[in-house]
Amino acid sequence: MSSNGITFAKQLPAQLIPTAYQGELEDENLDAVLGIFHLPIYPNKASLAKMHIHKKMTLLHLLAIRLIKDQAEQKTFSKHIEEPIEVLNKITLKDRKALVTAQDKSGRSFLHLAVFCKTEKFNFVYEILMLIPKEDRKDCLTTKDSLKGWTPLHQIAFIITHEDNLSEKTIKSILSLLPDEDQQYVKEIKDFFGRDYKQIQELKQKKEESKKMSDKKKGEEERQKAEITEQVLYNSQAIKTK
Repeated sequence: MSSNGITFAKQLPAQLIPTAYQGELEDENLDAVLGIFHLPIYPNKASLAKMHIHKKMTLLHLLAIRLIKDQAEQKTFSKHIEEPIEVLNKITLKDRKALVTAQDKSGRSFLHLAVFCKTEKFNFVYEILMLIPKEDRKDCLTTKDSLKGWTPLHQIAFIITHEDNLSEKTIKSILSLLPDEDQQYVKEIKDFFGRDYKQIQELKQKKEESKKMSDKKKGEEERQKAEITEQVLYNSQAIKTK
């Protein structure tokens, strides 16, 4: 492209370039969207990243969904894990909060989905918050009306296991990124049923303990059935040999 062409592209209204790719965006073609986003001639990257692509989802929402799908299919971390980080690194600091807090049609922010992109040793929500200015991190851990107070911390408490105290470790590391006053604020946020994230953790822990007990009982019952079956077969064989 000539220098005149580059100058002209920079002068275009931000919405014009995405409109030219509307077919790809409707098809959720992430590679096409990322291709546009990373174009050196495309100046307003925050505008594109915040644009509603599908069911009010933004670029970060769709990238997170791809990560979740990859992890479910491959049972390992997705090779695309760096993509959301690369996107945020190209957004000015002042615009990052708006991108991370944008909620889709279901009320989920990017961080609600990022919770699912996890391993025992990798805290994706923590890594994302590290890219957000300190004064904006509290707002990234809150939610608007559509989710009735169900914050990313509630999501973590609901999703991440209590095995090896992983749920508490995950949330503790995230809260460490906030000033004390902001920590207290997000800790006290309650969902529609009046529960803070700690209460969700307690419910999750009880459910896991109940499942362990149930599995243990089921295993014991199966062991007893196997012993009885073995004894019956032994007795039957003994009768036949008499």
